[in-house]
Amino acid sequence: MSDRPPLLRTLRQGRYLRLAALCLLAAAVCVMAGVWQYHRWHGKHATNAELRASAATAPVPVGDLLRTDRPLPPADRFRMVTARGTWDAAGELYVRQRQVNSALAFLVVTPLRTDDGRTLLVVRGWQAATGSATQRPATPAPPPGEVALVGRAYPSEHGGIGANLPDRQIQRIDTAAIGSRLGVTVYDGYVELADQQPDPGNLAVLPAPDLTNPAGGADEWQHLAYVAQWFCLAALALAAPFLLAVLERRDATPRLATAADLDGTEPHAAEPDGAHPHAADPHAAEPDGADPDGADPDGAGPHGAGPHGARPHGAGPHGAEPDGAGPHGAEHPEDRHGPEDPHGPQVAHVGAG
Repeated sequence: MSDRPPLLRTLRQGRYLRLAALCLLAAAVCVMAGVWQYHRWHGKHATNAELRASAATAPVPVGDLLRTDRPLPPADRFRMVTARGTWDAAGELYVRQRQVNSALAFLVVTPLRTDDGRTLLVVRGWQAATGSATQRPATPAPPPGEVALVGRAYPSEHGGIGANLPDRQIQRIDTAAIGSRLGVTVYDGYVELADQQPDPGNLAVLPAPDLTNPAGGADEWQHLAYVAQWFCLAALALAAPFLLAVLERRDATPRLATAADLDGTEPHAAEPDGAHPHAADPHAAEPDGADPDGADPDGAGPHGAGPHGARPHGAGPHGAEPDGAGPHGAEHPEDRHGPEDPHGPQVAHVGAG
């Protein structure tokens, strides 16, 4: 019969009930986070697909896509448009501190006076920043006369064009603020030049956008990884009370057996065959006839024992006596002041005359 407590009885203990409530709350939070990440992935996937489709759509006239009274719809970002007009070189501006091909650069924004009288802001190209932050590079002037161009549409940036900046430098392509500065009516949105006729060929155009994740932010696979992570944490939180209870039941078995002490014996270390743990004499083995307590008046040990036991120097055959005296022995020649033998005459030492 097993000594382990039943699993359900263990789980009904107050501490396990409190732990289960806490783990249930943690699992609910993890599930909600996983669902949120799933919606993030779904939205990111749909947006990326929409933007890729927009970039692949055939170009349309700029007036069909951009307006002066409403912003560019987010789904139309990267849409290709066509426009005709003349460049306004006097109104050219430079957007500072932008990254292009891992290099710090200025974006060259040139207004295009379209045939319908409105102004389209066009990023005509870029120049690497080679001097100080206040020094803009010299850029080739736009070609004179009427041009036809194709470019990608982008929504307007927000936050103003910046203050206290060097001449003709701006911080953002805020179309409304630029229109106010130039005193003209502009489209609510701008275009990055992809091609123009005639082709000046003297200013580098911006590279095409990376459409692997055009919506920006985390990649789609990262959101899916977060979904799996949160759901795994939720499952672990739900299983934690059961796992801890199983481990406690497994560890409880040896403790119960020891407390019961079923056979009434104490555990001992293994002894050699035939040896009892208490049979060993704490003293070393004595020779035959030696007193196991072996202490003599003079401290003689068991290793100096005679045939009948340990005797000090000069002792009689029947036991230890005071130095030099024995019941039947002669006085030691050099001991003249020892006690007299009451059983016999003292032997005097006869010395040479």
